[in-house]
Amino acid sequence: MPASFPRELRITRGAELRRLGDEGKRIRTKFLDVRYSPSPPLLAEVIERVRIGFIVPKLGHSAVERNRLKRRLRELARTQLSTIPARIDVRLRAKTAAYTASFAELSVDVRTVSEALAR
Repeated sequence: MPASFPRELRITRGAELRRLGDEGKRIRTKFLDVRYSPSPPLLAEVIERVRIGFIVPKLGHSAVERNRLKRRLRELARTQLSTIPARIDVRLRAKTAAYTASFAELSVDVRTVSEALAR
C-alpha cells in the first residue's frame, strides 16, 4: 500500500456525501457516525476498492484542531479501511468527542467499522 491516500479513493463532492447520508446504512461508534452504500455502477466498474469521504464539522473548534482530526482519520482510513476488497462508498463523520480522542482511541473505532464493513 502506498504511503499516500490516492485521489480516486476519496469522495470529495458534496452531492456524493449527501447521497451517502440519505441512502447509506449506518454504523455508529463512540467517535464516528459512518454511512456506507455500494459504489455507483459506473464507478464500480473502474474502482475495485473502498472510496472514503470525510466530514469534520466545526463544532466550535479551530482550523488547526479540525485539520489534525482530518489527518488522523485519513491515515486510519488509508491503513485500515482502504484495504477492504469491496466496491463500497464510505462516509466518516466525526462526532464532537472525536476532537478529544487519542489516535489509539480513533484507531479502535475505525477498526470496528472496518470489521463491520468486511462482513
